[in-house]
Amino acid sequence: MGFEHTAHPDNRNWRTLAEMRRRYALWRSDENLRRAHRSHPFFMVWDNHDLTTLGENQLSVPDVNVPRTVTIEDTMRAFWEWTPTRPTKGDASGEWLLVDDHSYPEPETLKYIYRSLRIGDLVEIWAMDAQSGLPEYEIDHDHSHVGSSSLLGCKQYEWLVDGLQAAEKRGTSWKFVLNQAWFTTNGVPDPLESRGVPHLGISRWTDFQSERELLIEQMKTVSNVVMVTGDAHGNLASDVVPDTALEEGYDAGPIGYSDRHGAEPGNLRAGALRRAPQGEHRRQSVAVEFAASSMGRGGVDDTLAKELPDMVKDAGQTVIDLLSDDDRAVLPEELLDGDDDRAAVIALTRVAEAGFLRANYACQYLDWVDHGYGILDVTRERVVAEFWWQDKRTPDSAEILGQQLVVWGEEDTSVDPPRFPHQIDPVNHHGFVVRPTPRTDL
Repeated sequence: MGFEHTAHPDNRNWRTLAEMRRRYALWRSDENLRRAHRSHPFFMVWDNHDLTTLGENQLSVPDVNVPRTVTIEDTMRAFWEWTPTRPTKGDASGEWLLVDDHSYPEPETLKYIYRSLRIGDLVEIWAMDAQSGLPEYEIDHDHSHVGSSSLLGCKQYEWLVDGLQAAEKRGTSWKFVLNQAWFTTNGVPDPLESRGVPHLGISRWTDFQSERELLIEQMKTVSNVVMVTGDAHGNLASDVVPDTALEEGYDAGPIGYSDRHGAEPGNLRAGALRRAPQGEHRRQSVAVEFAASSMGRGGVDDTLAKELPDMVKDAGQTVIDLLSDDDRAVLPEELLDGDDDRAAVIALTRVAEAGFLRANYACQYLDWVDHGYGILDVTRERVVAEFWWQDKRTPDSAEILGQQLVVWGEEDTSVDPPRFPHQIDPVNHHGFVVRPTPRTDL
């Protein structure tokens, strides 16, 4: 059914459980997704588009004579029915619900999705639920652990903290925490607010600062935590630091732009990054965060492309006119050579990325233009984080390795530059060439 039929249930917001099940069936009919499920194990958690009862469709649709009956229980039920996600016990313990006959178990309760997976003593993975605790879902939580509003709830918080501490005692090399929204410090005005661009809404953790700081305090006693995050439709790598880090001397280093180009033609110098990471001055970092972008859903560049034409038209300008003299002074020359609006949008996105790094001092890398997925390559000595991209506007376009960063498991000051744990750096800072991990000597 084509998108011109906006009243069709495959295109508009779902209104009933049956329509939601139909949408899942449609998604699962995509052969690329089916092949991905056949080829790889999935360890999934839900997010806003899974749980919403409103659908959040951005298409304008006519009124339809279908009563809205879908509930939060319905959206949770459809998720369990249509994703390869093994339920947990109904006691909020986070333990797997196992059965003897190898059948797929029915959830004892719909609302508990957080759980963990141990891969020997190399990696343990905790899948958090940082979504259903939002006030809009009206699900009761015990907030006694934090004394104020909580995103996780007391039971989940204790499950996560106890699990991390137990893994540390067992000697597990790496602890991965899956998380739906950027955890790194970003509770500041968006870097484009002065230009009239709408608020970007890049993290929900800014509304739960007390709980965030409580988690960071716990991470100080646990080695090698890597937060693996989604949601914000951008490619981000960051240290995770307490709010007091700057006062304690934290310095991430000067800001520049990547020497690598993106998969989209015109995405030159793809992303803002720290040109000379100051490892000795980043000891306040307690963990790192790696967030791959969306596969296709728009990033900040698309927000700019949507909002700016009307803004510049009203002002009698072109998009490139929005670049100030200061912007032009710091942008690489090749980004200013484009003579169309798309080139100008990418240049302005570079300004936004650098502005985000200036405002969010723990962030090490950010690209808000290209889209794809991420890979973490793990050994006991290090984790290599890779951003893989495709030009989303060109079907079957080639994949490129957009950026590669490394986290070291232990401190080693005998090498130059020295290596520090709990810090994420571009691999070329440590003398390595950006290339896929199966062929790397890292």
